[in-house]
Amino acid sequence: MNLNNDVQSMLATQRNLSLENNKRTGFVIDHHNFLQTCGETRTRFLKQISFRHSEFYNRRTCRILCCAKTDTQSVCAVPINWDLSAWLKGWDSVREEVSVQISQRDTETIKNVPSNYCSEQGSIRGKIPKDLRGTLYRNGPAKFEVGKILVKHPWDGDGMITAISISDNGVWFRNRFVRTKGYMAEQAAGKVLYRGTFGTQKPGGWIANAFDLSMKNVANTGVVHWDNRLFAFWEAGVPYQLNPSNLATAGPTQFQGAILKSGNFTAHPKIDLQTGCLIGFSTKAYPRSGTEITFHEMKPGFQWRKSIKALIPGFGFYHDFAVTEDYYVLFQGPLEFNPLPFILGVRPVADCIHSCLEKPAKIILISRNSVTEDGYAAHVHILSTETGFVFHFANAYEQGEGANRTLIVDLVKVRRYYAAELKTDRSQDPCLYENLEERVPKSCLYRYIVSIGKSEPFILDQLALSSRQVEFPGIHPFFMSKCHSFIYASTSGLSDGVAPFQGIAKIDTNKGSQKEQVWIPQPYEFAGEPLFVPIPSWIGEDQGYLLTIVYDGSRHLSYLAILDAQHVSDGPICRIDFPIHIPHGLHGCWTDTVYNMESIQCDFVEYDFETTQLSATNNSWDNLVDLGT
Repeated sequence: MNLNNDVQSMLATQRNLSLENNKRTGFVIDHHNFLQTCGETRTRFLKQISFRHSEFYNRRTCRILCCAKTDTQSVCAVPINWDLSAWLKGWDSVREEVSVQISQRDTETIKNVPSNYCSEQGSIRGKIPKDLRGTLYRNGPAKFEVGKILVKHPWDGDGMITAISISDNGVWFRNRFVRTKGYMAEQAAGKVLYRGTFGTQKPGGWIANAFDLSMKNVANTGVVHWDNRLFAFWEAGVPYQLNPSNLATAGPTQFQGAILKSGNFTAHPKIDLQTGCLIGFSTKAYPRSGTEITFHEMKPGFQWRKSIKALIPGFGFYHDFAVTEDYYVLFQGPLEFNPLPFILGVRPVADCIHSCLEKPAKIILISRNSVTEDGYAAHVHILSTETGFVFHFANAYEQGEGANRTLIVDLVKVRRYYAAELKTDRSQDPCLYENLEERVPKSCLYRYIVSIGKSEPFILDQLALSSRQVEFPGIHPFFMSKCHSFIYASTSGLSDGVAPFQGIAKIDTNKGSQKEQVWIPQPYEFAGEPLFVPIPSWIGEDQGYLLTIVYDGSRHLSYLAILDAQHVSDGPICRIDFPIHIPHGLHGCWTDTVYNMESIQCDFVEYDFETTQLSATNNSWDNLVDLGT
């Protein structure tokens, strides 16, 4: 293969680089079959890159360094600390549902094995801590085609719940797709029947999609174990209830009619450990007046504590929220929504949302304990701040007294909304996957300090807690709505720049970047959201474990990594290898409840959408699901 001058120049530059794992980054050459969509030679070598005097690479971005057309191949420069082909394989569909007992929890079954070792039953490397007992659930899209048609965006994939129960008897791994109405219909038909939110359209062009405003509930975003029940969430539709043991789908639920009018519920409900309440919200858009958002708080057994409404002017995309003693907290990015292309069938709805960077963003405080006679919050404070967009909050809390009382909110912010840019249609130029920094803005952890002690709240300060690219922030669950010190988040292998999330960062909010701990696995491994599980006798805030599911692209399998939260940089103290791969996922939850494989009752049959009743149920599942919705 004859490389052109641009590639030869890049290779010469590469030879001058000294590489040191996890500290400095260079680049390597990745060869793949050339696609015609690559077009003619496109030189994107960055003129402004700089080097240390020691010839270490000082500032690395994730743009394509060079993409050159040759006779038969396309040659791309990729960051050496993440493997493009391995990352792409993480979007492969899961083909099977399994239920296996992997190993005895206190037995180190595998010693000194090669890194590419795999077992049909899974395996354990290291020892599972004796004080870690319970069940981890994780939700995420896992089926990326219907029949022979690929979805055009990963978040349009059907949701699959993965569960790992750790008990004295061993480790029980199982996975199961959520049997939503749309999933069952499309699997039976063998073709796409619904429009997707982020990129997928029904076959047949705009004519087939025009004026069809319904979208498939993929139930692929969040999962919560609450009141001995398990729920899968997708924010544009109703939740689905599942059997927390064998993951069988019980059916959709309206939470006893609470979300009947809106027909949706947030994918990020919170559990108040002090009261046991599940807290979440529903939204209803009004084109002329804005968005009516209703917060719900319910006690175990679906006993309603309260519902509070608020009308927020303008268009808003509210994926997550935070809650304090007195307020619900939202972040409204400056977005513009033009529904006409969606209505006419030309574009999916997410492609019709665009950021207005010239306009400010808004932090919204909705009173939690003061309600008018008609059920609306007595106080809604809308505070302008610099432009940006927020998917996820870490936490919020109040502190101080009287006029000095403040509200602290920690969140991950990007400069603009970017969900539509994450399409992974592999029929496109594969080089585009490396050009992430131009397509996806950098997400960083920020803190806002709001004065709430006077008549009208106002923003006192905004500061960056870390310069790293992070997402999926989390804390010790006991510290929700309380002053916290540590935030755990997914992070990339780059200290500066944008890349797929690979590892875990622990950020001390009191000391910022001076007190960060980071674990980055191998270039072909990609860790998901970290969940903090405190030890039973915890005293210090970081006494516990971090659990994250890691996709291993070298073996096309996944494993559960268990890290000591006090020593994140040391990496996993134990890993549980799964018998299948789990695609790059979204959110999970932990419960101290242990489910054993031997205790499954097999007479539970999943929801039948052709009737208004369950085909069969255990007595313990009677009346838990709103049938016929």
